[in-house]
Amino acid sequence: MIAKKQTAINSPNIGQQFFSLRIQNEDITGRLFCPFEARTNPFIREVQGYGKAWALTHGMVEEGHHLCTKLDMGAIDNLCAYSYPDANLEELKMAIKWVTWLFVLDDDMDYEETEIGKKPTEMIARNSNLISILEGSAFNDGSGLANGLRNFYNDAIEKRLSLFPFIKTAKSYLSTCVWEADNRVRSEKPLSQVYERMRLKGGAAHSVFEVGFLMDKTNISTRLRENALFETMVEFANLAVCLVNDIFSCKKELKEGVVENLVILLQSENRSTFLAAICETVDRNDKCVQSYLALKESLHLIAEEPALKILEDWIIGNLRWSMESQRYR
Repeated sequence: MIAKKQTAINSPNIGQQFFSLRIQNEDITGRLFCPFEARTNPFIREVQGYGKAWALTHGMVEEGHHLCTKLDMGAIDNLCAYSYPDANLEELKMAIKWVTWLFVLDDDMDYEETEIGKKPTEMIARNSNLISILEGSAFNDGSGLANGLRNFYNDAIEKRLSLFPFIKTAKSYLSTCVWEADNRVRSEKPLSQVYERMRLKGGAAHSVFEVGFLMDKTNISTRLRENALFETMVEFANLAVCLVNDIFSCKKELKEGVVENLVILLQSENRSTFLAAICETVDRNDKCVQSYLALKESLHLIAEEPALKILEDWIIGNLRWSMESQRYR
């Protein structure tokens, strides 16, 4: 029996969250800088299984299918309960719908039998049709993704919510998906710097932040939306969420041949160990969070805006979920 090798990533203790991974027979323990308060929505028990049931109802997944199994492993209801701790029950359910929809879309693109993840032209057409639903179009091709998105849109209309900023972030994310599909077709690995810039603008976290901004207690002001420093804070928060996802998903994506992951790209570019690549990704995440905090200090009058709590709750909520979810195992 070969003894497991364990390597620790050292960093300061203040605001640190401990994690452990096992990649290529090496046990890696480390710490991510995350000084935000971990909270849980009081309705967490009421929403257990809600996302999967909603996806089944609208034909997005089928019981026993690979995509349905991925939802079971994901515990998306917990992710939303950790990341939207102040949402009321209806707001939490609406958030779960969007995050569930995102996960099914992401899994569908990675699922070999659908192959759309390797067909950028078809993906562009599908994305255009899906966005048209959020813009009020009557489009419906009968697919589960269209049905689920229509239901989410109807929720927003019933609540008289303006989806314009949300649609903008959804478009950015979907365009990034096309970029990844094009990379697969060409068998190209993007440069880590290019990848990081793409995630900065096109990460899915932008859209989940916008769902939080739609909630009653947030009531994001026009003044805040027009503030360039706040926009930069959103980008830092988005990248922090994306980098944590890369750290925890790199083992799974390595097996699947996915290259759009900073850990995998750094390991390849630097010809280093995965430990070194994870250390570098952890360092970049920590710098993102520190930059976020530095900007928050400079905002003064808007530093207490409820919208900032949405960003911070997602940074810590996503990290908590990543450490316990089976999605990346």
